[in-house]
Parts: sequence; C-alpha cells; structure tokens
Amino acid sequence: MMKVMVSACLLGENVKYNGGNNRDETLLAFLQDKTVLSICPEVMGGLPCPRPCGEIVDGVVRTADGKSVDAEYRRGAAAALDIAKKNAVDLVVLQQRSPSCGVHMIYDGTFTGRKIPGHGAAAALLIDAGFATFDSSEIVQGQQIVPVDNPDDPRIESAAMIHAVSWRDSHREICSPDFLAGHTYSHQLGHLREQMDRGARLYVLYDTLPVALVTVADSLIENLYVLPCMQNKGYGTHLLHHAMAQCAGTPTLWILSTNTRAAAWYDRLGFTPTGNRHDLTPTLYEYEMKFTR
Repeated sequence: MMKVMVSACLLGENVKYNGGNNRDETLLAFLQDKTVLSICPEVMGGLPCPRPCGEIVDGVVRTADGKSVDAEYRRGAAAALDIAKKNAVDLVVLQQRSPSCGVHMIYDGTFTGRKIPGHGAAAALLIDAGFATFDSSEIVQGQQIVPVDNPDDPRIESAAMIHAVSWRDSHREICSPDFLAGHTYSHQLGHLREQMDRGARLYVLYDTLPVALVTVADSLIENLYVLPCMQNKGYGTHLLHHAMAQCAGTPTLWILSTNTRAAAWYDRLGFTPTGNRHDLTPTLYEYEMKFTR
C-alpha cells in the first residue's frame, strides 16, 4: 500500500500556529486507500499550539518580535525527514507557504503577507533527500492534463519533482550511482527550463496531485515520466497519447539502449526503432523510435 506523509493540519488536526487546521477534503478522499503518516514539524520540534507565527528571515526562522525559533524548526524538520526515511514513504504532501512545509512559496519574512519563492525548513530537507514532495497548492479536483505556460510557471517545479524522482527510479539499475546522484530536483528543473527555452512544450498530468509529465518539441516526445508510486495505472499511456496528438508530424522519441522495459512498452504502443543512434559511451547509446501504426 502506498505510504503518504502529510502535514497534520491538512488532515484536520488543530496544529496550526493559531490552533486551527487546513483540512482538505479533496486530499482526504485521495488518501482513503493509502497508509498515512501525519506530521507537524513545528510541534515535533517542541513548539506549543497555538504559538506565535514564524517566518524565515535571512535564513533564520523568527517570530514577528524577532525571537529566533530556528532551532525548534530545524529539529522538527530533521524529525520529519527521519520519519520519511524510516518508513520509506512514497509521497509527501505539505501545507503551502509554511516556514516548515512550504514547497514552492514561503512568506518573505516581513510578516506582511508577501510571498516569495522558497522552501520551508522541512520541505527543503525532504526535497534534498529525494522524496517526491508537493504542497497543498498543487491539489486539484479530478484528473487533468495541464500545459505549463512558460519556464517561470510554478507548475514546472511540480514537473521537475516528478522528473527527478522518476528518472532516478527508472535508471537505478542501468546507470552508475554517481550519475544518478547528479539528477536532483534542481538539476531537472534547470533541464526542463532549458528545453522550454528552446521551444519544447511541457505538460503535467494531475490526478488530485501531480502524477506525470512529458515534453513535445515539434514531433519529438521526451521526458515522459510517471511517479513510481503511481505507475501501472494508465497515466503514462494517457499522457503519451496526449503528447502524440500535439506532434507536428510522425511522433518520435529516443531511449537508452539499456532501458529494455521502456523499449518493450513503446513497442506495444506502436513505436519501432529507426536505426538512428547516438553513442554516449563505448557501451551505452540511445536510439530513435518512431510511431509506425
């Protein structure tokens, strides 16, 4: 059964700084058939509930009166990471904008409600450790494929998260540990932005949360990845068909010579090797497949 670690406030637990919660019914419905691990890094770090609101100020978590609560936040973040590792969680869903849990945006430290790009203390540790980490800003109703409008669209960060986690998982048995380690969230984010700068179109498939991504450049399909915990549910096939419909001509793609599982899957869906290849090392190459049905 899938294991999902979730901010306690999203589950309806009254652990917010003001004693309230951020109960999310859509998320709760998604979690019904999954093992849920509830966390509140701030409470786990030793802070009371309710408590003064904190924000990250020059890298240090402080309250509005300037008191540092950084040690408590860092202790709670480390505890959250420890739970994720010990339980080998598949997915992490955190509360948006929180100085502990914000994944994409956090408050700017002025206590005026202004937001800036950044990670909360716990979110940063979880992302750096390679966990598929999202926040409540990414929860949607039902299943939908969403285009990412430009390289600065926040949804590209969701795509990069999927890309990093899925790429490492799918290449674990065919690439060296050092090569795998370089494909971090930040690396994949830069990779996707570069591709979009060159004209590729990026699409993210959501089913309550971000699940899969793909890029299309003219007739070239690339970066088709599904979160490991969400595979074998038809998402990849659905997104591939969407990508094929966006192609200007006959859909083509490239795969690593060692990725026999992907080759068999594309073969079943009507793709055939063309004979074109790029040598990467003396023993590793990638080769082109084209849709022929």
